[in-house]
Amino acid sequence: MLDRKTLVKLLELSTSPVDAEALGAIRKCNAMLKENRITWTMLFTARAPGTPRPTPKWIDDPVTELERFFDLLAEQEPPRRRKR
Repeated sequence: MLDRKTLVKLLELSTSPVDAEALGAIRKCNAMLKENRITWTMLFTARAPGTPRPTPKWIDDPVTELERFFDLLAEQEPPRRRKR
């Protein structure tokens, strides 16, 4: 069984400014997941026990939905480039 408490501690350790320490923590997380046959996708998309599956939203008109999507993208500001 996956020890979530240890996984959380390792994920917190992965923010260390010491690269070797952060990398070691991530590799340990990966090893724990592999040992338990869990992927990162499975971990982050898992539903809490008893939570119903979401009802799929069917798109009536895919072209209209796609146009709305592109309109929303056009309204957003472009990302600012970082100065190096």
